[in-house]
Amino acid sequence: MESTMRNHLVPHGIKNRVYQGSLLFVFAVLWGELQHTSAASLIRITDPWKYSQGDSLTAEQNKSWQNPEYDDSTWSSAVGGFAGGATRLAQASRLYDFGTNYHTVLFRGTFEVENPAAIQSLFLRLQYQHGVILWLNGHPIFKRGLGDMNATHVALDAFATVKNEVVPEEWSLNEAIPWIRKGSNLLAVQVHSAKNNRSFTFAAELSTHFARPPMVHQIEHDSAVISWRTLLPTTGKVRYGLTSDMHHLQTMPSAATENAITLKSLIPGCRYHYQVVLNTNNGTINSEPGSFTTDDTDKDDLRFAVLGDSGKGTSAQYRVAEQLRTSQPDLVVHTGDTVYPYLIPALADTRFYSVYGMHMSTTPYYMAAGNHDMDAGPSFFPDIFHLPVNHTSLEDHLAAGTSPESYYTFQHGPAQFFILYAPFLYQYDISRGDIQLAWLENELSKSDRDWKFIIMHHPIQTSSLHRW
Repeated sequence: MESTMRNHLVPHGIKNRVYQGSLLFVFAVLWGELQHTSAASLIRITDPWKYSQGDSLTAEQNKSWQNPEYDDSTWSSAVGGFAGGATRLAQASRLYDFGTNYHTVLFRGTFEVENPAAIQSLFLRLQYQHGVILWLNGHPIFKRGLGDMNATHVALDAFATVKNEVVPEEWSLNEAIPWIRKGSNLLAVQVHSAKNNRSFTFAAELSTHFARPPMVHQIEHDSAVISWRTLLPTTGKVRYGLTSDMHHLQTMPSAATENAITLKSLIPGCRYHYQVVLNTNNGTINSEPGSFTTDDTDKDDLRFAVLGDSGKGTSAQYRVAEQLRTSQPDLVVHTGDTVYPYLIPALADTRFYSVYGMHMSTTPYYMAAGNHDMDAGPSFFPDIFHLPVNHTSLEDHLAAGTSPESYYTFQHGPAQFFILYAPFLYQYDISRGDIQLAWLENELSKSDRDWKFIIMHHPIQTSSLHRW
């Protein structure tokens, strides 16, 4: 299911039989400036780049374009990522003439570092096709698809080896850390097409320490889940508390790359500060401090946002994400199709977590499964997202082809949400005798919340030809 995002505005001050309250669906617009990178993120995918055709440089320019001092004032400028030539990949910027008059593109992007000595690990997430060389402040640090010769000897008109797989790759660039300097830094990139495939794609994220920075999930009145991801298995802990001193500690029991810690015995309606501390061979690494507010069950108003069919990783998606963040909802509900063309671990960051991660450091997101979330297999959705679970028996889940995370409910303030599993309505028809419907009816009968919202990917009835 791929459609435009639908948003509704509920008037403030809707009267309820019990109380006077308000709920607001945040309306996201597609303009405004993109948010600057956070301290842990040096380069985001949609940051601006200067770019030029590779064969347009003179011999002298060819020797110096990778250096910070090079004058790129005449180069074109656009936001990442990029694609060109005969490719159907969706990126923010497209060079339509690529592959006809030229087959190499040069990029220059800058980032700021306040304290280079604090950087213990450098992480690169890169999507490219077909060959690529990266330079950091004039030093070659990464090369793929262009043979065994030294990066400085690769001609700008060289063809790369065909690379059929174009999902993002993740790499450690720790060996490049000595080239980082205080203040402005330059990442220069040259991307080559293959001789028999005149297309290219380029999208990059550069960050320190975390492959996925700390985020919050499942915020309840007395608990919250903190997650993060590292490139290599790492032990760590979460510092948290009601003040920035964060006197409480919760420790990870063993080393892992995918980490999640549940903070318990929290006080309702309070703001908590938190920070992830990683253990390394050189000591510890502290994440940027974050915060979240626990649910206040006595609160009679709620502000939340709803979106869906979002996951292409385009600049428009980043702008919607920024509007969500600045609107400051208490929570966000996603109606499914979180990642296009399908949800897999390799695309989960560039098309979801990297887009909404800044907001998710303070605000929980709850997802319903869409058909594109299931296309690559049913196990990715519950594995990738940190979701509540239902208490349906394992036998019933096996019979229905569902999992404990497929459908669930949660409360926040005066409302209770019921997230249903309907990625394919013809296969998961919610009708009499259905196990999911029995669960829903039971949960509805127990709910004491004044507002009840049912969220699902496919509508039960529609006139659209795109439904089954």
